[in-house]
Amino acid sequence: MLHPLQRRRPTVSVILADGALHAASDHPGSPRTASEPAGPDPAQRTEALRQLCRRLHAARRRAVVAIPEEAVHRARLLLPPHPRRGERNAVVRLHVRRRLPLPPSQWRYRLVSPGGGEWRGHRLVAVKEGALSAAREMVRSAGLRPVAAVAVGDARPYLPRGGEPPSGPALALAVLEAAAAGAPDLFRTRPAAAALESGRRALRWLGLAAALTLGAAALRVHWDSHRPVPPAVPAAAPEIARPEPPEPVSGSDETDKPASAADPRRRAAARLRALPGWLDTVADARPDETRLTELHLNGQELRLNGRAPNPGAATAYLGALEGPLGPGRLLALEAADGAIAFQIGLTPPIDTPPAFAAGAAPFAASGPSSGSDPDPGRLAAALAQRMKEAGLALRTAEPGAAAGGTAPVVRVRGHGGYTAVHRFVNDLTEGAALYEPLRLRLTAVDGALQVLFEVRVWPDREEAP
Repeated sequence: MLHPLQRRRPTVSVILADGALHAASDHPGSPRTASEPAGPDPAQRTEALRQLCRRLHAARRRAVVAIPEEAVHRARLLLPPHPRRGERNAVVRLHVRRRLPLPPSQWRYRLVSPGGGEWRGHRLVAVKEGALSAAREMVRSAGLRPVAAVAVGDARPYLPRGGEPPSGPALALAVLEAAAAGAPDLFRTRPAAAALESGRRALRWLGLAAALTLGAAALRVHWDSHRPVPPAVPAAAPEIARPEPPEPVSGSDETDKPASAADPRRRAAARLRALPGWLDTVADARPDETRLTELHLNGQELRLNGRAPNPGAATAYLGALEGPLGPGRLLALEAADGAIAFQIGLTPPIDTPPAFAAGAAPFAASGPSSGSDPDPGRLAAALAQRMKEAGLALRTAEPGAAAGGTAPVVRVRGHGGYTAVHRFVNDLTEGAALYEPLRLRLTAVDGALQVLFEVRVWPDREEAP
């Protein structure tokens, strides 16, 4: 008795090439081939295929149809060994959204794994849904049973070796052999739009969970507001003595210092003290042979771009960062120049230094402070002087726009090594002026770092608790 897979094995292959239909039949002993001219009209192609079936005595047989490479999109997916379902779906969604040349509704896809857990072999094969539908309808209308579809590119390894271009009958035989050898069946594909829909479905479930949580909280508040009030204490009960609150001391911080004036300076001081530790965390957490090409801190959002030897190294880097920096995401992962280009997104608590960097001794401060000088031009010049004394080459120093009438903003650009950048940031922790980091971008160019640093300058430093 034949195995179920053998019973479903195609015995006829059909390919449209060079303005003609070519078919190959897996007859016992030796395969047979035939060709018929075919016009562009679907009815003409169906009639030509019927003629081929009569010549090959192949009516009602199982057929594999060849799909031209023009209707196929191939990509290598960079997945870690034995990926989890969520990781695989995230990479597929990213590729469908960014790389397919047409809207996702016009494509179907399938994943092809080489086995053995090798991350380099995972492939995504996508095919235009219109090409699949037309091929299936043509074969079915001619009296054959379409059971598989194979891309022409997957059949080329089964062509005879030689320098001449393959003929149509040779391609038909190669398609038949490829289907028998287990080439990816394009009929067994999923709509590409479903990959995006799965991500939207997950977001809808998260929204539903949030709505249920808020509803439960509102119900609890409503229930507590209608709960019966316990009876009051009888009049004969002795009065409980309560200590009087201490009177505020004149001149204390809590009474004399408005919160609106103190809180921004405390936040600025905390951000400045934490920044050197975060830079060390990003640098020290890198796995071997993993390098950064850009660091961009904008407000509370941190983006890291870099190169890794494999996806596992990029995932390990994200895991090492999530301990001190909090949850993060792998925003991009793709092959580039023989390595793996990655982008990591984090939202660290930038006001709090990491635990293992809190005791790091800063570099000695040097250079003039900007003191209480409110002029943005002179503030920019003072910050530029600090940059040069830290060992960075200055390019520009200019005032920025102060949002909402707050303290002035200064922006400097320069280049140099990481040690000089670290010294420059540490130097800013000393002096009469308080520098609040707003934006920092470090870009690796020709062995050096291009530096963009934007700070808000509070003229009078106040000690933060």
